[in-house]
Amino acid sequence: MNFFKSIVFSKFFSLIKSWKKPYVDFSQLGEEKIIHNILIRISSKFKIHQHYIDIGGFHPILHSNTYKLYQKGWSGIIIEPNPNKTKFWNSIRPRDLIINSALVPYNFNKKEIKIYKNEDNDPTESVILKNENNIHQNYFSKTIKIPEILSVCEKNSIKPFFLNIDIEGFEDEIILDLAHWNYKIPLICVELVLKNTSENFSIFNYKNFESVKFLEKNGYFLVSVCGISLIFCHNDYWIPYHR
Repeated sequence: MNFFKSIVFSKFFSLIKSWKKPYVDFSQLGEEKIIHNILIRISSKFKIHQHYIDIGGFHPILHSNTYKLYQKGWSGIIIEPNPNKTKFWNSIRPRDLIINSALVPYNFNKKEIKIYKNEDNDPTESVILKNENNIHQNYFSKTIKIPEILSVCEKNSIKPFFLNIDIEGFEDEIILDLAHWNYKIPLICVELVLKNTSENFSIFNYKNFESVKFLEKNGYFLVSVCGISLIFCHNDYWIPYHR
């Protein structure tokens, strides 16, 4: 009987040792799992520079496509216009460089813009006032453009391998400004929203976006769609799933 118990307990403790903690996904729509999967396969063939640019950071942990990467040793540049959203960032992610500015298109000539928001914990902010009845607050932010971010990267010896863009409005234009970037970023995740009409509910309609056409023309494959987040990988780095 004692022998039987020892076998049972031995099996039990071996199961406890092999038990893994449940996976915590910090992203909003499961993007981080796709990004991690792609990076794992890329790393089998290429050296990965563990740097990212996260445009529209919002929160160091919540709904973040870069926090899991940070936990794995990555770091990078965070572009977030709202200083209230980044005031605790350095205590949680001290290796990141924070820039409290709003990314705007290259042809946007204002040094400062007014950003409207509903409330402090609402991730949705816009430089366009759509409905005055729903707007509770606004604030002014400095602006920054893609070439200026490139200069910051060069000054800090940051060679970004991953670019994340979620800025509630200018994404389609901002992607086109990558033409001013002299370095190809292997992996890009960008939030693009289809027009809210029945004719635009299919993800195949993303082919009509100028930003998608631009990326495809410049060697990127659209490799995944997670809700409203599109993930692109440059064909120099892309390793198909069947390999």
